[in-house]
Amino acid sequence: MSLTITLPPYPRETIPPFILRSARPNDSDSDSARVDGTFDSAKLVHMGKRTDVYRGMLTNAADNTAHVVICKLAFGKRAIGSLDNEANFYQGKLRHLQDVCIPKCYGYYIGDSDEGITACLVLEDCGKPVVFAMSHWGQRFKTAVLKAFLAIHDAGVRHYDVTERNILDHEGQSKIIDFEESEDHICERAKPIVPGKWGPLRHEFKCDEVHELCTDMEYWGPCYIHYLGRSKPAHLIQDAHALAATAPPRYPREKALQEAYSAIERHVQAYYPEKYAAWQADRGFWYFPNKEEVAGHGPADGVRRPAIYGRDTAPTALRLVLSTYSRVALRRITQSPIVALPLEKISYEEMMVEQAAKATDLPPDTIDFAHRMFDAAREGNV
Repeated sequence: MSLTITLPPYPRETIPPFILRSARPNDSDSDSARVDGTFDSAKLVHMGKRTDVYRGMLTNAADNTAHVVICKLAFGKRAIGSLDNEANFYQGKLRHLQDVCIPKCYGYYIGDSDEGITACLVLEDCGKPVVFAMSHWGQRFKTAVLKAFLAIHDAGVRHYDVTERNILDHEGQSKIIDFEESEDHICERAKPIVPGKWGPLRHEFKCDEVHELCTDMEYWGPCYIHYLGRSKPAHLIQDAHALAATAPPRYPREKALQEAYSAIERHVQAYYPEKYAAWQADRGFWYFPNKEEVAGHGPADGVRRPAIYGRDTAPTALRLVLSTYSRVALRRITQSPIVALPLEKISYEEMMVEQAAKATDLPPDTIDFAHRMFDAAREGNV
């Protein structure tokens, strides 16, 4: 089968119409074995050193049907080598993904033109590259892009050029293009991908291309938290004491812990704004035991009494609890709905205990007891 190509005079010198032959005439499953026609009405989309991309009309000589297609032309052996690599993937490992998450391939042709040896890959026109940076995409489109790359990896191909210019928005669906640099690949990703949750470390995930894609899209939370000028694993936002333990040995413990609480709050505010807003709205929930409960008899009317305080008054409220009820109050606090909160919020409540301790004359063993209770709350043992 053959393809007659007519190009506009610009940007290269005028090239007379030329005919290329199917590079795989014996491939009965390939579209290149079925399309015998012409490519014309071309407009330049991209011009490289030895590779040009045109958008134009492909007319099938057999039934006179026409399609708007992308014609990717390569001139010279080096450029043709890259285009041949791309064609091999389209018509090989990725064949089943055509018209699913990659464009349909109408054929791969090779021959001579006035530019010398020339090759042409004809693809379905799936629109233009995405406009916005990956992190600004909607969640649905991010998920579609991720599924596309996972399918490509599962087919045994690593893309090697995952950028916005190679991701097309085709009527709300994602299509991946440009496999010139792609290679055979066995994907060994070892961790699940959960949107919104902090991401695993790169060496734990074991597939750096998919890991980098998820990070660039902000599909999961950042893998690291910034603490004292260094990057620490994000899972440490669950435990301020564990984060503080990563401080330099000579760093004062109290200051390290204070910085850890601040780092956790900044991290949640920056990367989990919805959770942070809910946290802010609910962070002043304190339970005040009455005298009967302090004495160990439980509330007189059997009703637990919550008290809501704003952000600014919460420390004052806690100081009152600590100074009035000491150990019993701390136990009641840790047995209150705090234990049902997200782990990062437990760290906040623990920070409030630290602040209250500085404003009161509580003995050290009382504060140690409070920390033990919060540790138990994290482990679900309270």
